[in-house]
Amino acid sequence: MERNTNTCYITYMKPLTSLTLNLSQPLPFTEDKKVSSKPFEEAYETSIHQVDKGKSGCEAVLVFQYNLVDTADITLSKVGFAQAPGEEVRIAVAEGKEIPLPPHDMEIKSGTYKLSQLPFPPAQDDFFGLLMTFICDSNVPMKGTAYLRLLKETDFALLAQIILPLSEITH
Repeated sequence: MERNTNTCYITYMKPLTSLTLNLSQPLPFTEDKKVSSKPFEEAYETSIHQVDKGKSGCEAVLVFQYNLVDTADITLSKVGFAQAPGEEVRIAVAEGKEIPLPPHDMEIKSGTYKLSQLPFPPAQDDFFGLLMTFICDSNVPMKGTAYLRLLKETDFALLAQIILPLSEITH
């Protein structure tokens, strides 16, 4: 499959742009096996609902395995959640110290990623097209892992990030 050089537009008609994300620490999550076992549509709706009813700073991540070598195959593999950061984390960030990691069983590992931030979660029907276009427009393998991170930025705002590994640091 050749890489697409066209600009991708989502429902609000803004170009899908990307930046490089360098994580010096992993982003920890706790897997919700019940949500992970649901079909994508249900897992996505459940994730949005759970983040929306949580405190500002809480988040969810949907982990996908994709293979665009011969066919367009994208499969949801896990869903995890993280609570809003507590006072200990806020202090560490303010002081530029290493952030204490809570107990977790899944994570986005330390490393370099390609990230596209959307001002709101995409419609279910748009997500796979967005993900495929982002993969094809990026300098990443045509087979691998992709993340959809949903964050509650404020009491009234959810945003979404599509994240693709460029390199992961293993500890």
